[in-house]
Amino acid sequence: MRAWRAGVCLLAPACWPHARAADPLTQAADILALPSDVAARHQPVALSGVVTASEPDWEGKFFVQDASAGVFVLAPTASRASATA
Repeated sequence: MRAWRAGVCLLAPACWPHARAADPLTQAADILALPSDVAARHQPVALSGVVTASEPDWEGKFFVQDASAGVFVLAPTASRASATA
């Protein structure tokens, strides 16, 4: 399995203009702990980790793992996260 290192901006105000300004979540475990009603508000996220799964036909979707947990990323089309080796 090939792993990629990437900095990820998930659901941040730049990606979702209707998101309210707040301090970004910085750990995957914090994202997973959000109640669904809070997550639906598109909280800003600034997460750095290792991309553990990504496929060309996933259209920019991938899994990223940090020291706390792993999350699935669905990036908006206009702001696809770029991974670097």
